Amino acid sequence: MIVRPLAPAIAAGSMLKGQSGYQVSIPDGSSDAVITLNGAEVMRISLGAKMSIKSQNDLTFEAPNITLKADKSVTISTGTGDMSLKSGSALTLSASTNMTIKCGFMMTLTSSSTMDLKGSTVNIN
Repeated sequence: MIVRPLAPAIAAGSMLKGQSGYQVSIPDGSSDAVITLNGAEVMRISLGAKMSIKSQNDLTFEAPNITLKADKSVTISTGTGDMSLKSGSALTLSASTNMTIKCGFMMTLTSSSTMDLKGSTVNIN
């Protein structure tokens, strides 16, 4: 029995071109490891199994808009470092049911303008 791969292997320094015009380029001899995918108006990566991305250094996603969707839950955490959410404009946090904000030490809420605290009942202490 002869076993053949379903698709040809892509070696460093090669270019794979599809009939619909897409291109997959894996360069070699460069200090930057770059994989370039060109040609498709919509690019999808579909996996039937669990996926993990791990980097020994910083990991950056850049795009005009980034959307994360999950059928069940999303968890974002840090080991020992700080976490920041920054927006150049408005920031909205919303939940369909309950929302909890907890802090293990000091918490500061600051607004340079009016701050509204609303609820059917607002309990302080």
